[in-house]
This record gives sequence, structure tokens and C-alpha cells, in this order.
Amino acid sequence: AWLLGQRTADAWYRPFYLVQGLVLLGLLAIYIRRQPGRDLYDAKGAWRWALRAAQVAGVLLLAWAALGVGVAHLTGYENLTAWVQGGEVPPMPDGQEPSPAADGAMRTAGPLGYTRHPLNWSLLLIFWPHP
Repeated sequence: AWLLGQRTADAWYRPFYLVQGLVLLGLLAIYIRRQPGRDLYDAKGAWRWALRAAQVAGVLLLAWAALGVGVAHLTGYENLTAWVQGGEVPPMPDGQEPSPAADGAMRTAGPLGYTRHPLNWSLLLIFWPHP
């Protein structure tokens, strides 16, 4: 923030964080694919379908949580648009909290009513049960 100004930092925080995360995840995937590795397990039959069902549940939870947070808020589109248009840019969020409700309170609809980080939980369901 000290180099570019608080307004610019608030606008670019989320988009930069998301791009950085995607690049690093891609590099990790490339690294893992190049390892000679051994399979930890090989699920067959009904177990394989159960694990795939868990992954589908993880994708659905991810989509539900992203909608609860607000896709424009989650990606930083709101702040970036305000910055480009010369408007007031809301302050940088502390984390992946949902966009505020109309009265300024935190939205706790959907999976955000049960856990603070449903986006993180969904990724565990997507990656861990890979048959």
C-alpha cells in the first residue's frame, strides 16, 4: 500500500491474490505430474463412485459458497471497477468474507451460516477423495 497508495492496493488486492494463487496451483500441478510417484490407493467399484460423489459434492459446495460470498466480491471485480471509474474503493477485506448485506451486517446465508471458510472445505472434498 505504501508504494502504490491505499486506494490502488484496495482495488488490486483480490485480483492479484487470485491470479497469484492460480499460477502457483498450476506450477504445483506441473511439479506433481512430473514426480515418479506411487498411487496411495486405487478405489474400484462402489468406493470409486462414492469418492466421485464426494468430489461432486465439493464442486457444488464451492459454487454455493461462491454465490453466497458474491462472485463480484470474491474476485475483486467490485473494487477494481470502482478504481477504474475513479470512484470510492471499499477497503481491502480481511479474508474471503461475504459481501456485506444491505444494512452493513455480514451475510450468513447458505454455507456461510455453518462455517467461516466453506470455500476451503469444498477444496478438501474436491482434492482428497481422488480415486
